[in-house]
Amino acid sequence: MSKKVLFDGTATQGVARTPYSGGSDYAIYVLESALKKGFRPDLLLHEKKISNPRVLDCMDEFKLNVIYIACENEVYDLLNTGKYDTFFSALPRLKKPFNAKDVKVIHGLRSIELPWDKYRYKYESSFILKLRDYIISCCPFIVEYLRRKHRRKDIRPFLSDNSTIIAVSEHTRYSIRLFYPEFDISRLNVI
Repeated sequence: MSKKVLFDGTATQGVARTPYSGGSDYAIYVLESALKKGFRPDLLLHEKKISNPRVLDCMDEFKLNVIYIACENEVYDLLNTGKYDTFFSALPRLKKPFNAKDVKVIHGLRSIELPWDKYRYKYESSFILKLRDYIISCCPFIVEYLRRKHRRKDIRPFLSDNSTIIAVSEHTRYSIRLFYPEFDISRLNVI
């Protein structure tokens, strides 16, 4: 059995509240570009999320093998079968190790660089949430706590030894070097 690439199509999917995002547009662009260049990965989709019409068109036009999952653990099971030698994700979420090369794109470290938007309260719908967000905005020690919390959990699991990291900008590369000096920056590619 020849091994192949599993493309994380869940990065292209949305939910009812936010059916589309900039990250999903990026993932769709990468998928379309790869298909036009002759690559034929298997496509991973979540069975309960909304699929973008452009992805559905790709599935039809290129007759992609689509694998539907119901939960994240099914992805690990799939990657640990040995069928795939590479897993590509434009919006990486998997944090546990698996038996395939992990190619992932990091778009930025916004949650660490700016853990709180001081105008966030203006966008909340309820008074309680507006009040909560306003109070947090006025308390630098809470904002610093959020920065430390995000730094601990945000990206470190993505920097595993079997991974290739693609950064979308030199700024992202600089941020990774600044916040994670222990990371071997030579493993990071900027596109």
